[in-house]
Amino acid sequence: MGPRLRRVLGGLAVVALVAVVLALALWPRAGDAPAPPPASAGPEEAPDPVPPPVAAAGPAAGAAGAAPPPPPPDDPVAAYRARTRYAPDSGRLHPGAVDLLEPNRRYETPRPIQATLERGPGGVVRYQLVADHYYYTGDDVVTASLQVRRGDEIVPVVIRRAVAVAEGASGEVGEERSLTFRLRDGDLSADLDLAAAFPEHHGPIQILTEFEWEPGASEEATLRLFTTPVGGVPAGFSGRDGDRVHQGSLVVDVGVDVLRAGFYRIDANLFSQAGAPLAFASFKGELAAGPQQVPIEFFGLLLLDLGVPGPYEVRNLRGYLFRDGAHPDRLRMRDAAHTHWTRSYPLAGFSDEEYASEHKTRMIELLEADVAAGISVPLPSGADL
Repeated sequence: MGPRLRRVLGGLAVVALVAVVLALALWPRAGDAPAPPPASAGPEEAPDPVPPPVAAAGPAAGAAGAAPPPPPPDDPVAAYRARTRYAPDSGRLHPGAVDLLEPNRRYETPRPIQATLERGPGGVVRYQLVADHYYYTGDDVVTASLQVRRGDEIVPVVIRRAVAVAEGASGEVGEERSLTFRLRDGDLSADLDLAAAFPEHHGPIQILTEFEWEPGASEEATLRLFTTPVGGVPAGFSGRDGDRVHQGSLVVDVGVDVLRAGFYRIDANLFSQAGAPLAFASFKGELAAGPQQVPIEFFGLLLLDLGVPGPYEVRNLRGYLFRDGAHPDRLRMRDAAHTHWTRSYPLAGFSDEEYASEHKTRMIELLEADVAAGISVPLPSGADL
């Protein structure tokens, strides 16, 4: 994100303070805090503890504590404070948040072949072209599998056409690459060697197939994925991680070797020693080139509300370099292959203070003024407070 764009966004935030309507539009993440500074030389490293044995059942074993009680349904000020209780870049990690728990997961579902819909539930044929992930690096091999079913029965098919093609900002680029599907465990699958087929491509790649599922009847299936060339990977996770408590919050100093300086976002998930998901947090800010530790802060009050003391396990480290105005607009890092265990931290070491900022204070003042003046302030419908 360039300096000019950040100045523009800053100006918009000031305008938002003037009108309550715009304030409500920003309700889910009001009160953006400045990104933490880059940590070129983090705190003195301590050796990571050996993952501890799982404790007996109970809060300390990893069951997340109950959420704070919801605010009164007709109190917009209390509702706003509940939504901004924690810092904007740290929040609860619910077991159902698969987009955070499995950040490189695919979401395809079987689709019916239209011509079979009139055959009744037992006669409908469904198909699905799948792969393991969405994001890949240029030295990966993608395994695409075509699954065709009639209920639980595998429907044998004949592949009539199978190709992979790279996509640019305005459509296909370069030549199509032929794929060969072979029978594996009842389904047809093909391997796409990205280093051989698209070694320098950065962006989407589409796999297209045409298959005959019945004599004279064919269907098309497509699959899109995203690849970053090996030479474009901007940074890597070094595994030289540390952890500490700073101003009442848990800070995990993530070791990163930065190859390209710029504006980064790095995300991490926090789990109890029993493996229960607890919290997520993000770093957003400028990083210089070179080895360093990047501070990712899990908000203290959030950990108090969860009621689970450390040690904690840090997983799902992932990140990217943002490229303002470029296409694609980010260069992805390889997801970390390791996890980090923190030291033991008692709950008493975390702060019970709510998140505070000038923006949040001003928003509360505006909402209180409207309530005092009898102006109705509708709450966002379905808000998870």
